[in-house]
Amino acid sequence: MKKIWMLVTILSCGDSSTQIDVLSSNLQNQIPEDASIQDYQDMEGLQRATVKLGDVTLSEGDFFNGLHHGTWTTYDSKGKVTSIATFLNGKKQGVELTFDNLGYVSTKAYYHNNQLDGEFLTYKRRSIVERKSYSNGILNGTQQKYYVDGTIMEQSTYVDGKYDGVAKWYDKEGNLKIEYTYKMGELIEQ
Repeated sequence: MKKIWMLVTILSCGDSSTQIDVLSSNLQNQIPEDASIQDYQDMEGLQRATVKLGDVTLSEGDFFNGLHHGTWTTYDSKGKVTSIATFLNGKKQGVELTFDNLGYVSTKAYYHNNQLDGEFLTYKRRSIVERKSYSNGILNGTQQKYYVDGTIMEQSTYVDGKYDGVAKWYDKEGNLKIEYTYKMGELIEQ
């Protein structure tokens, strides 16, 4: 019995358009039954796949021996790109970009072996509103949040996914308003 890898989630967007996300859950054979498959003639096991719902392309990219490989692009119901991710041996590897309903980058993340690993940026239109760092899927290092105009809002440090060290919060003029000290997630000084 062939396992189905595709889950389609329909979400409402601010402009009332429908966004469709395609998620994979089976790493043994990630090729969906309803994908249009084209074999590459010069490399055995490498295939190009397109997943559609009617005339709408939901996602497209390559498979190597049944696993996601290389760059994959997903689209909303109007054909706008919602994400671009890179894969190696069926797992996210390298950069992944997600886009809002106007086409602006909303997140930029780095993956290693299907785990967040490296810088993770969140954008609101063209402005960075959050910058943080992951190591093997766990929040580690400095996290910074910004107001839309680029002024620092929060700066804190994480170790193993927990606040650790001094955490500072600022007003919109950049003035320090609150400062707390944490040790492995526990507040030790206000």
